[in-house]
Amino acid sequence: MIRTVYFIDARSGNNILSRSYSDLGFDPTLLSGFFSALSTFASEIFRKGLSDAGTVEKITGSVETYIEQISIKGYDLIYEIKNPVVLVAIIDKRDDEDVVREGLKELLEIFLDMYKEEIKDLVVDVTPFKSFVPTIDRVLKNGKLGIICPTRKGEIPPMALEMGLITQDEHRVLELCNGNLTIDEIAQKLNMRKVELWKIIEKLKENGMIELKTINI
Repeated sequence: MIRTVYFIDARSGNNILSRSYSDLGFDPTLLSGFFSALSTFASEIFRKGLSDAGTVEKITGSVETYIEQISIKGYDLIYEIKNPVVLVAIIDKRDDEDVVREGLKELLEIFLDMYKEEIKDLVVDVTPFKSFVPTIDRVLKNGKLGIICPTRKGEIPPMALEMGLITQDEHRVLELCNGNLTIDEIAQKLNMRKVELWKIIEKLKENGMIELKTINI
């Protein structure tokens, strides 16, 4: 699941808009130093790029870096940069990163087009950007873009549990792997820690009993 997204003005390092879909389990302010450093890094790239290209009046072009993904406490932090905005997303480590990244690119393009006048100079008033939240929800599917859902292959063999082919916990997990429930939802229904649930899912996957699919919303 996409836990939260941040729109950062690369020139100042300020967060100009954010949208959260779930509690990260730690204080988001702890990331502020990192975001500031990331923005400074992006800003330096922009300055060098503009210097090499000469005077550029329009906000165009994207920036490629060697760093595309960073892991933080069980999550992946991915970002897209397009002058002058850095769009950061914190996602679950097992989400489909490619799907989420495409969503971020689309979202950033829409944002820059919609607010091109407001971001010509350093952003002081962030109020205008609040109206963009419904667009974030639409593009990111309310945070569910890229979520992986375990899907059972066929029916559960009737005697699998009795014959000891699967454990009781594996049987309970299999029953819920219908392709419509996320890992979070299954863990909640079973009152099971996600780390333990993933161990069972990986074993069932290795045994060819389930597959991992990106949720279709």
